Amino acid sequence: MRIIVIIAIGFGVYFSEGHLSSRIRPTTLRCGAAAGFAGAYAAAYPEKPIRLIVPYPPGVVTTFLAAIWGSNCLLRLKQQAVIDNRGGANGIIGTDLASQAPADGYRLLMLSTSFTVNAAVHALPYDMKKEF
Repeated sequence: MRIIVIIAIGFGVYFSEGHLSSRIRPTTLRCGAAAGFAGAYAAAYPEKPIRLIVPYPPGVVTTFLAAIWGSNCLLRLKQQAVIDNRGGANGIIGTDLASQAPADGYRLLMLSTSFTVNAAVHALPYDMKKEF
């Protein structure tokens, strides 16, 4: 079973008095739900750090959201999350890396809307229907 964390990025990321604003909170809850689902799947999950592959370069909003998810992962699952930025080719390089990962729940993929656009515009090294 492979878990994919999909985040559609909107306009603006805000903090309010040290807490997440309502614009980010639903996304963070979805990420926590994905991590919780994975925890229910295996009793001892996670036994080792979780690797979150972000197929975009460091410094973009997706990396910022991945860092928030990583801190929530540490708080809720008591396990570290390693943020692995693999930018290039509009996210195809990092997504290809995630498609080759074993389906053990320890490698997650954070995406934006370019995931669906790439299939229409580029020849992909992975099959979206079979790999994900």
